[in-house]
Amino acid sequence: MGTRLVKKVLSSIWFGRLFLLLIGLSLLMGGLGTLLAGGLHYLNYWGGAVFAPFAIALGLFVLGVLVFKWRTLNERLPTKKMSSKAARLARKAERTRFPIDDFRKW
Repeated sequence: MGTRLVKKVLSSIWFGRLFLLLIGLSLLMGGLGTLLAGGLHYLNYWGGAVFAPFAIALGLFVLGVLVFKWRTLNERLPTKKMSSKAARLARKAERTRFPIDDFRKW
């Protein structure tokens, strides 16, 4: 039951929207905090310098995508109907088994 709940949460439209909101706000606030403190760069998790105005622009872009693409953000694209040759090749690819997939531990 636990894995079904995780799959349901991860495939939820609200999870994607919340994730984008957190990413956009963290970029925006990190850049604004650095500029208000008088610096142009701040250090990320790995110790690399991040240009604060770029982080602000990227955060605003993410938030803009979130606002303007609200309805179409997590919609699945329709699949095209494959021609007979493409469908045969797709079925053949699904049946292909690689030796590493068939490996049994001793």
